[in-house]
Amino acid sequence: MSQAALVFPGQGSQYVGMGKWLLENYFEAREIFEEANEILGMDLRALCLDGSLSELSRTMNAQPAILTVSTIAHRFYMNEIGIQPRFVAGHSLGEYSALVAAGALSFDSALYIVRQRGLLMEESAKDGIGIMVSVKGVRKEWIEQVCREITSDEAPVVVSCYNTSKQYVVSAHRSSAPKLLDILDRNKVGHVPLNVSGPFHSPLMQQAADKLSFILDQCTFQNWNVPVISNLTGRPYISPLDIAHSLLLQMTCPVMWEPSICFMSKQKVNLLIELGPGSVLRNMIKDIPVQIEAFAFDKEEDITRFKNDHMLLHKNTNFINRCLALAVSTPNQNEAEDEYEAGVVQPIRKLKQIHAGFEQDGGVLAEEQKSAACELVRCILQTKGLSEGDIVGNMNELVLSL
Repeated sequence: MSQAALVFPGQGSQYVGMGKWLLENYFEAREIFEEANEILGMDLRALCLDGSLSELSRTMNAQPAILTVSTIAHRFYMNEIGIQPRFVAGHSLGEYSALVAAGALSFDSALYIVRQRGLLMEESAKDGIGIMVSVKGVRKEWIEQVCREITSDEAPVVVSCYNTSKQYVVSAHRSSAPKLLDILDRNKVGHVPLNVSGPFHSPLMQQAADKLSFILDQCTFQNWNVPVISNLTGRPYISPLDIAHSLLLQMTCPVMWEPSICFMSKQKVNLLIELGPGSVLRNMIKDIPVQIEAFAFDKEEDITRFKNDHMLLHKNTNFINRCLALAVSTPNQNEAEDEYEAGVVQPIRKLKQIHAGFEQDGGVLAEEQKSAACELVRCILQTKGLSEGDIVGNMNELVLSL
């Protein structure tokens, strides 16, 4: 049985034109952009669609832009697909999108927070305090040891993102950066400096974190409708009271992305759906030792492939679940125990057997199984004493769900 997780990208996924396909194919996209424009006091839609990449990539602009497009993508997904996720998670900034998707944080509050977060991060990094470098093809222990050898209280060097078993991100103070790059070069380690304004997820963001705490203290976090994975721990939040503290520590602590994915995999998640600009999280899954199929809903071909591969399974699951729910929830008016055993108990067992059988067959529900399920439900309703008119009404609703 498929278990899905919805994941949301962070800063760096922005590109000029993001959100265009959603605007053309989803009626609510325009309204959400207009809401964002009003909250921010700027034309965010124009920036996303037609602005310059340099302006869009400014931290104070990229963060609310990515959050907005990710929120539109989530609402499109729920409207078009509607398969409830087992978990939601976001990479760095994407955790705010995940909290909005889970109902733990309102969109307008999240938009205000990430705008201020971006301004604070940009301010902390305005003097070129440090860099972030993507490092590939090394063991975790090796890159952690390199950081320990170089770092100092005045010029810290830390692993800031544990993305996959093959890719890490290191944040380094500008005075330590040459030592880091020299070691990587001498050991012929693949590395790419990231196009970001500062050394995020490191102690160098402490000043920004201190100021962000006042903003987070003013926000209200609600109970979620789906568990949210924290970047800080790679595990679900336990209480809404933990969220603000975790988001604050996220500023100076590493993003535990691979541990988050591995945790969800152990909880039987086998589908990953990325909602937001780009496909970086979908691509990362290839280098994480889990059996998870990933889709990026920023790509029309991924949406089409997902519908072809998984919507039939979802529809069949809903149909069998509706059969069972109707069979069990209908009040019984028949007090004859032998009739109840033959006409209710045994048919419900057969419905459960059909459910187990189609799951084993990869979600394929044969036409004869559908017909058999309908006949079993009809038998149960008749045995429980429903009128013919009520039986016909219930059966018509059931058939329409096919």
